[in-house]
Amino acid sequence: MKNIDLNYPRPLCKRSSFISLNGEWDFLLETSDVGEREPRYKEFPKEHFKIKVPFCYQSPESGINIQKRYDTVWYQKDVNFDRKKDERVIFHIDAADYLTRLYVNGKLVGKHQGGYTSFCFDITDYLINNFAHIAIRCDDSYNLHQPRGKQKWRDEPFGCWYQEVTGIWKSVWAEIVNDVYIERFKLTPNKNESIDLDLYLNKDTRENVSVNVSYSKKNVGRVIQEINGNHIKINIPLKEIHYWDSDNPNVYDVNICLGSGDEVNTIFGYRFIETKDRHIYLNNKELYMRLCLEQGYYKEGIYTFKDNEQLLNEVKIIKSSGFNGLRMHQKVEDDRFYYLCDLLGLIVWSELPSPYDFDEDTRENVIREWKEVLWQHYNHPSILVWTPINESWGVPGIRHNKEQQDFLVELYQLTKSFDKTRLVVSNDGWEHCVTDIVTLHNYMQDPAAFKAFLIDNIIDIVNNNKNIDTMNEFIPWADNFAYQGQPIMIDEFCGIGFNITDTNDGWGYGDQVKKTEAFLDRYSKLIKAVESSKDIAGWCMTQITDVYQEINGLFTMDRKPKVPIKDIYKANNQQEE
Repeated sequence: MKNIDLNYPRPLCKRSSFISLNGEWDFLLETSDVGEREPRYKEFPKEHFKIKVPFCYQSPESGINIQKRYDTVWYQKDVNFDRKKDERVIFHIDAADYLTRLYVNGKLVGKHQGGYTSFCFDITDYLINNFAHIAIRCDDSYNLHQPRGKQKWRDEPFGCWYQEVTGIWKSVWAEIVNDVYIERFKLTPNKNESIDLDLYLNKDTRENVSVNVSYSKKNVGRVIQEINGNHIKINIPLKEIHYWDSDNPNVYDVNICLGSGDEVNTIFGYRFIETKDRHIYLNNKELYMRLCLEQGYYKEGIYTFKDNEQLLNEVKIIKSSGFNGLRMHQKVEDDRFYYLCDLLGLIVWSELPSPYDFDEDTRENVIREWKEVLWQHYNHPSILVWTPINESWGVPGIRHNKEQQDFLVELYQLTKSFDKTRLVVSNDGWEHCVTDIVTLHNYMQDPAAFKAFLIDNIIDIVNNNKNIDTMNEFIPWADNFAYQGQPIMIDEFCGIGFNITDTNDGWGYGDQVKKTEAFLDRYSKLIKAVESSKDIAGWCMTQITDVYQEINGLFTMDRKPKVPIKDIYKANNQQEE
């Protein structure tokens, strides 16, 4: 296995060094909209907090741990940058919820809207003798038209919606780069044993670009080509082919270097996913997905992992439990999480956190942030499926409403036009319009009834648009859409309530179990029921860990297994025995 380096916050575009700005910042909870009239971006009042970035103020790890709602928060920090005359300083925030303004030395540098994606600004021209007084304002709200995922919009948690986060919740850092530098790139596999590099620079230039590809420290591809402008496409033939999959997560090392000096390193996975005759194929081999639902909540940091060890453990418990992948549900996780999935071999479904109402603002907010997600995570080989909408959240009238249906088709086509290498599930769970996989959610808890109602009749239900469970009236298709022979997956089920404490707090689906034996019996039989059908291409169970009041995880929220991991592994791989 490749050496794992989790220190660099952007592991798939690494330069030789970076400047971490995590740690202690001055912090202010704004009680009224005076931040512009009384310029917080120049100076804070004497009474303010200290916060540990990147943890949100609502989290214990932040050092503040206040759950009261504040819609505006401020950060400030003084930084001196050690840079040469012709070098640029790029300031990065990997996620801040929701509207962020960056000020340097009292001047507004720029704004970013969206709570889950990374953004950066060139702050060089705002420095004074390489000094920066940095102030950051973040505005958030209970707005239902912005992607918010599982963050509650009421004063108390409810149902499957939990504590919200406000402000910075991923790393803050900086890079010092040359005047001409690599801004972004896409690496795409070709079936003719080559890679396409789509490279963008920050400005026009005329110079050579060299690309070196190696596998296990052996050079397997090299191209030097001249760029004239700020964008170039380069094809790199490969001398050796090593496919990426969850059992053999082979990755190539790729070095991209400009003649003027800028240089980045990344990894690349060579793999192809496609569907045919109701089956899914990865690298021309049939792929049966055994996934878990992952929501990425932590007791100490809410949305933010405490340290690299906690992040690594998260991926390891999924892998050791016998899953070959996961649905990253209603959250865009830290880039290093996907990097670990790349290296350790876990298939990922990447999902946009949902809004909860529909209008033109919803449409604009979703498309803007979804395009950023696609760009920022395109190069991760572990991501095989994109999911812009879940369970009609944000498009509540989609079953009959043509405008909302058109929006879903637009999202599907936008995703496909940007990325032809992955599958797209445009509305996960029910009321599909266009989709590469028909996904259904069903939380019936009696394995025999579950099998008799859904599994044994799956083709009839999907073909004839019948109810997918006995508890609700959800159906596979929105009006005027029908089954076209896609693979079918049950990608939410189980959800067994199991509280291993002496209290009855929390909820799961159906009757809670009280004993390990009862949990394993029901869980194993539900898995077996799904896998009994040759018409189903895989499943995703709910869920890997408890999340606050939702106690249907295989592990508690502090990642203690409720049942022996070896027994979970055995239940997940019954057909392999």
